[in-house]
Amino acid sequence: MAGGEAIQVTLDGGFRAQESMDGRTLFYSKRPPSRILFARPEAGGEEEKVFEGIGSYSWWSVSGHSVYYFGLRNDSTPGAVLRIFDLRTRTSRDMAVYNTSPGRPSLSPDQKTVVFDLQKPPNADLMLIEDFR
Repeated sequence: MAGGEAIQVTLDGGFRAQESMDGRTLFYSKRPPSRILFARPEAGGEEEKVFEGIGSYSWWSVSGHSVYYFGLRNDSTPGAVLRIFDLRTRTSRDMAVYNTSPGRPSLSPDQKTVVFDLQKPPNADLMLIEDFR
C-alpha cells in the first residue's frame, strides 16, 4: 500500500470536510445539531469558527473566497435559503428561497453555475442555476 498513515486532523469531531482551492485551509462541519462551519490551517493550527447558520452539516460548499450554503428559513417554515458567505468580508447574502429540503450545493469552477438536489417525497430532483452571480 502506497502513502503514509492516516492522522487525526480535528480534535472534537468533524464531518463533510472540504479543502480550500489553494490547499491552505480545511473547512468542515460537526455532528448535528451543530450548524457551525469550522476551518483550520492545513499546516496545523487552531480550529476557527467561520460562521453559524448552515441548515445541516452537509448543506455547504467552498469555492474561491465564498461558502455557498443552505440555511434554515427565518420564518420557521419548511425549506431553506441559498446563501453566499464571503470569507473576506465575513458577511452573508441571500440568493434564493426553497420550500423543500435541499442537498449540498456544487459550484462550477467559474462560480457562475450551481447545482443541488431538492427533496420532493417520494423523489428528488436536481436543480441548476446558471449565471448565478
